[in-house]
This record gives sequence, structure tokens and C-alpha cells, in this order.
Amino acid sequence: MKSSLSFFLLTLFLTTSISHADDYVWGEEFKEGDIISAETFNQIFSILQKLQRVPVDSDLTGTWSCKSTHTNNTNLSGRSNCSLKGLVYECSNEQLTLTASSASTSMESAYSISTSAPNPLEYKNTNNAFTGTYQLNDGKIYISDGGINAAMVYGLAWQDADSLKFTGVSGTVFHNINCDKTVAVPFAPTAATATNAQTLVNITWTDNSTDETGFKIYRRLSTETEATELATAVTASPYSDSTLTEGQTAYYSVAAYNDNGTSYKSKVVSATLDSS
Repeated sequence: MKSSLSFFLLTLFLTTSISHADDYVWGEEFKEGDIISAETFNQIFSILQKLQRVPVDSDLTGTWSCKSTHTNNTNLSGRSNCSLKGLVYECSNEQLTLTASSASTSMESAYSISTSAPNPLEYKNTNNAFTGTYQLNDGKIYISDGGINAAMVYGLAWQDADSLKFTGVSGTVFHNINCDKTVAVPFAPTAATATNAQTLVNITWTDNSTDETGFKIYRRLSTETEATELATAVTASPYSDSTLTEGQTAYYSVAAYNDNGTSYKSKVVSATLDSS
């Protein structure tokens, strides 16, 4: 009930703010008086909807970079990627790959799972890679190596838009796996600025990614109703717009991109070209 109420209040707050000025990207800090546009609200609402729902098959397929946490288990003591932290082992540099079958859902026909060596799975905590099948049902993933009564069961929960937590619910060993999608789009740029420099406008931003191919600059003139892509293949901040005429006001936003897609846009910032 509390979660639903919080979600409703946040939605109400965002809805009442749509009609005003600057855009804000998911991940930027809100300050007193900051307002978002309808486009950014739709971006945020889409993420909130995803975080509120149970993961489905299409969410899982792909490769995930993982870290796992285990209770003190002697099977982990010899693994170079694991270290004992008090009562628990923390293991890093692990990977899960989940692959769809020809069926539309894994309940119709089991999908395939494979891991790195070492692998993060409960009961399979050795240096050997694991391959098997899985089925997803009502927020739980059932993983099998083909043996009778050999299923491992994990509950699934979103941590953010591209991160999942696998919580072991079978057996007696406390076990979590935290995984990030390895082929996600870059993180969105933040802290964008637009500054008049008399003959041009300089657009700057903070780069929050290490895997972007480049940046896209979007611009809307004060006489226009929609932003269009001004430049692509921009490799770093700043970018200079020298195409404005005297007294012209422009609104800018920035997005990062790679082969997997384009990030959310930064907040919208504006400047007026003034040569005086």
C-alpha cells in the first residue's frame, strides 16, 4: 500500500509539472523550482512502470554481468574471484547469458542459460561453467541442469531499469546475485549548459558513460515547436553552435549513443546569441 501511494504521489507531482519549462533526464537531481516537460515525464514514467512490474521473458534474454553474495561456504574459499567479508563471501566478475528458444515464452518451451567460469549459481558454486535451461513464472526463475529435482529457484526484482537481483529461494543457503545488462545503451549526459560566446553558443555536459560511441546534440529554436538533431558523432564536450543569427534563442539537449541505442536526453538548456 505504501509503495502504491508513493508511486501515485510521484506521478501526481510529475503530472502537475509537465506544462512548464526545462526538461530533466532520469538521474539528474531535482532542485527547488525545477520543472520537466512531457517528453521527459514519459521517459521517467516508462522506467517507473518497468520497476513496478514483474520481469518477463523479454527482459531477461541477453548477457548480464554479475556479482554474487553467499553465506560462508567452504566451496568458495578457493575461488580467486571471491573474498570472505565477515560472514559472507562476495564474488565478482561473473556472467549469465539467457537465450530464448523458438517459443514465445519460456513456460511454453524452456529457454537456455549459460554462465562464465566460475559461475554465480547456487549449488553450482565451482570454477566450472554451467549450462542448462530455465523457465520464468510469476517473478521466479527455475533453472535446471536436466537432472530430476535439480531445479534452482530464484526470485527476481528490479534494482533499476537495467539491473536485476536474483534471490535464492530454494535450499538453505542464503544467496543473492546482482546483475547488470552488459549491452545496455550509455548513461545519459547530465549537467548540460548553453553559454553565449558572442559569435556562437557553447554547449557543455557531463559524460556519465565509458561505452558511448559519441553524442547527439538536439536543438529547438524559439520559433520552432519541436527539437531536431543538430549534430551527431560529437566525441566530447563542448560542442559549438555557430549557425545562429543575432538575437536568436535556442534550446539544446544532449544524448549519448553506442551500437545498442541512444540514451535518454539531458535536461534542456537555452542561450541567446548576443555579439555585444
